[in-house]
Amino acid sequence: MKPVEDRLKALEQQKEQLNDGNRIIESLSASVRKEVLQAIDAANGTTSVDERIQNLVSGLQSVLDVVVNYGNDFAKEMFVCETKISALEEVIDSYIDEAHEDLAEE
Repeated sequence: MKPVEDRLKALEQQKEQLNDGNRIIESLSASVRKEVLQAIDAANGTTSVDERIQNLVSGLQSVLDVVVNYGNDFAKEMFVCETKISALEEVIDSYIDEAHEDLAEE
C-alpha cells in the first residue's frame, strides 16, 4: 500500500506545480514575448507598409495560438493528473473498505 500512497503524494505535488501561478505566468509570458519579438523583427525587416502590417498581423495570430495552445495543454495535463489522483484515491478507499470488512468479520 505504501507505493500507492507515495504515488498519490507525487501526483498531488505535480498538481500543485501545475497550478503554480508564478511558473505559469513566467512560461506563458516568455512564449508570448518570443512571438512578439519575431513579429517585430519581421516587420522591421521590410520597407513595405503592407508587408509590415501582414507581419504584425501574423505575429498577433501567433500570440493567440500560443495562448490557446498553452491553455489546452494545461487543461489536458491537469485532467490527466486529476484522473490519476482520483483512480489512486479509489484504490485506497477500496483497500480501506476491505480492511474494515475483514475486521468486522473477525
